[in-house]
Amino acid sequence: MKKISLFILRLMGWQITGQLPENKKFVIITAPHTSNWDFPMGTLYRFAMGFEPKTMIKREMFRFPFKKLFYALGAIPIDRGKASKLSVVEQMVEHFQKADEFILVVTPEGTRAKARQWKTGFYRIAQGAQVPIVLSHIDYKNKRVGILDHDSVFLPTGDMDADIEHLKGRFKAEWARFPENY
Repeated sequence: MKKISLFILRLMGWQITGQLPENKKFVIITAPHTSNWDFPMGTLYRFAMGFEPKTMIKREMFRFPFKKLFYALGAIPIDRGKASKLSVVEQMVEHFQKADEFILVVTPEGTRAKARQWKTGFYRIAQGAQVPIVLSHIDYKNKRVGILDHDSVFLPTGDMDADIEHLKGRFKAEWARFPENY
C-alpha cells in the first residue's frame, strides 16, 4: 500500500511534508477540516508513511457493511451515550494506557462545517494520557499533506485556552478545501 499511495499522491501532484515523531504515543490534530476529501487524503498519507493511526467513530456506525472496513482503517467505536461508564476522553486515555504504541488522529473542529471554536477533547485526551500533540495538515492550496514542520510536537502546558489558541494560530484557512468553512 505504501508504494501505491505514494504513486497516487505524486500522480495527483501532492507532496508529503515533515516527519512523524519517534514517539510511540501521540495525538495528531489535523486542520483545517472542511471536506469529505480530507479522509481519503489522510488515508493516502497514512499508507504512504506506513503508520497505523486510530480514529474515533461513534459506535452506532459499526454495522454491516462498514464494520470490517472501519476496523481495518483503525477506527475505534466510541460510546457517546449516557449509559457509558466512561466519557469519550476517559475511553481514549484508557486506550493510550493499555497500548505500547498508540497514535490517535483528531480533527479539532469536530465537523466539516464552519465551527466557531475547536472542540477540546483532543487536548484533554493528550493531557490525560500524558502524550504530545502533533500538528498535521492537508493543504489543498499548495497540495501538501503531512506534519507541519520541525516544531510540530506540542506538549500541553495545562493552560488549555492559551494552548489551543497557540495551536489554532499554526493553521491557515487558505489551506482548506473550502476556506470559508474554517
